[in-house]
Amino acid sequence: MDHAILLARIFGPLYIIIALWVLLRTDHVTNVLATIKTNQTLLYLGGTINLLLGLVILALYSTWSWHLVVILTIIGWAQLIRGILVFFAPQVFV
Repeated sequence: MDHAILLARIFGPLYIIIALWVLLRTDHVTNVLATIKTNQTLLYLGGTINLLLGLVILALYSTWSWHLVVILTIIGWAQLIRGILVFFAPQVFV
């Protein structure tokens, strides 16, 4: 299976579910984000997860081309940068 298809099958539903959760359960999202901002452990756990997801995406698929799948590369870099920022500039997220 092509890596782009594999990543799309994994992260497509993940991002759709998260988007629906944000849209439909705004009150819970607000509470979760408030908790994360006050708990450094959760903040760093989230940063680690973002870093890991970004690295997985970029390890499996890091291609800059003018195809729709370039979105995977952009998502990978965005998650990697966000994960790094949590460790070196956590005040950005607090």
